[in-house]
Amino acid sequence: MANVLYTVRPDALLKEAQSIETSAKESQKSWIILGQLDKYDEALKTASLLRRAAAEKSVYTRREILRNAGYTVKSPKALSQNPRPRKYASDAERQAAFRNRASMLEFRADEKTAEKLTEIADTLDISRSDLLLSMVKFALTNHQWARFGLTHKTLPRYEENPIMATKKFSPAQIAAQKLFAERARAGTLGRGTKRKANPAKKTVSGKISQLVHEGYPQKQAIAIALSEQRAGKVKRNPEGRSVFNLGGGYFGSVSMSGYNEYYAQIFYRTTDSSGFTDDQIVPDYKPRYFVSAKSAVSSLMRYKTKNLGRKTNPDKSKPRAYVKRASQATGAPPSKRLVTRRKKALTAPAGYFPNPSSAMMTAYQVICMHPKKHVVGVFKTMAEAKQIATAMANAKGVAYGVKTVKVHKAHFAA
Repeated sequence: MANVLYTVRPDALLKEAQSIETSAKESQKSWIILGQLDKYDEALKTASLLRRAAAEKSVYTRREILRNAGYTVKSPKALSQNPRPRKYASDAERQAAFRNRASMLEFRADEKTAEKLTEIADTLDISRSDLLLSMVKFALTNHQWARFGLTHKTLPRYEENPIMATKKFSPAQIAAQKLFAERARAGTLGRGTKRKANPAKKTVSGKISQLVHEGYPQKQAIAIALSEQRAGKVKRNPEGRSVFNLGGGYFGSVSMSGYNEYYAQIFYRTTDSSGFTDDQIVPDYKPRYFVSAKSAVSSLMRYKTKNLGRKTNPDKSKPRAYVKRASQATGAPPSKRLVTRRKKALTAPAGYFPNPSSAMMTAYQVICMHPKKHVVGVFKTMAEAKQIATAMANAKGVAYGVKTVKVHKAHFAA
């Protein structure tokens, strides 16, 4: 397999890769019999390198890939010789001839005009020379200068201004000229004004941006910023999430997990005696993704209103007094259900007012649909409710329905 190429054109490289793959497939059986299957892998690897080199736009990159793969790029003898004679004896003479093709023109402009030209050139991202050339060509096309003359007055020359020609220098100007001459002779001219240094960045990402603008390669800038972070010179990047206090020890967080994708979750935070905090994910709020931060925050606020919007638990510093005190609704002594509820409230997290679910059960309501919707009765089983509803519908000729509800066990007490 030859390791010499005479061109680095993409079509030639792809053709060479196809030729190597075809030859390798034809020789695969022979290599297997001889126990030289590694040659087949080497051929496929070489063809892959040629295809990767053909995909590169830069000729220099193609040559580097081929050189690393062991190829030598040579030019044919017919192409290595230049059939045309040299027009210029040296490269310097050729460059000088190229510069002399265009004439150099200079003109003076007042400060406002120069600033305006610079502003337009910066806006168009071109040089002032290109801008002035475009303006001159436009003016020559759209104005008859020889017939109508100039459109603006020329700038006054120094000799034409009698005030400037006869005006004497002030003492301050003379002193400044002497100081300038002394600094020029001493070689200290320009040392008095220091260039403003680029301010130090406080985070890793800011430091990387600063180094890249200073001319460092991207990978080197990242390595320097990370080493300075380990040394304590810059801080790590802040977490890309926002935390919201939902009250009662519950917090919601919204973080950006991807491009235009936001992740929301709710956790309950506890703090021990040593000040260490522990966050536990709330299971009844399933973490989910949103297309905007606003929708993620709205989801957290809806959960707060629906689940955490209850009144804060009463003062539980005196448990017995809290459990046995009179009902706030009726003023009567607390019922067994209220006592059970208050005992559970003592162990519940702050912000919750739990109901004693152990005293609740599933029941089935029989509802009459005509003339006015109303509940006929509540039964323990679905079969019993359906039986009653069917019997009443046949007897009265009116539609009846069955609905599942939660009721207290005391409803069925004997």
